[in-house]
Amino acid sequence: MIAIRSNNVRGHGRIKVGHSVKPEKRLSELQNATPEKLILVRKFPCDPGRAFEHLVHELLKPWKMRGE
Repeated sequence: MIAIRSNNVRGHGRIKVGHSVKPEKRLSELQNATPEKLILVRKFPCDPGRAFEHLVHELLKPWKMRGE
């Protein structure tokens, strides 16, 4: 599991939660697609990663933003 945060001018930002075998590579891919600075906030192993990711997405659904 990974959590990547965008850092806007107010110091607040959106957080992307996901699963990645190579978190730094995923951060780089996302950084290329956005002008905002992205920060890898957390990375931690979990098994099974996809099932936990789905649970986290369901819990955060009320705050979901459109897009990536």
